[in-house]
Amino acid sequence: MDNDSSGLLKLIGNSIENLTECIELFNSADRDGGVQRLMSVLKQIETYLEEIDSDPIIKLASVSTGEVVGRLQAIETDLSAIVSDLEPDNKVPST
Repeated sequence: MDNDSSGLLKLIGNSIENLTECIELFNSADRDGGVQRLMSVLKQIETYLEEIDSDPIIKLASVSTGEVVGRLQAIETDLSAIVSDLEPDNKVPST
């Protein structure tokens, strides 16, 4: 994993930051901005999973790579479902 890549700790930090901003965007009625933040988290998880084998934290931790992958894939599944529900094509018409 090179210096430009995200390790697990960086992934967690960036995800928290993006999800916090996502909440703020949804609270200010910026649905598209919120969805973009969720998609950013998904992309970061995807990138991390592609490089997980070179993450030194995983090598040092007493948790299996498979367990981390499984948990991150579950998060991806949940966030993907939310993004799918919130995408512009799925907007509920105003009454």
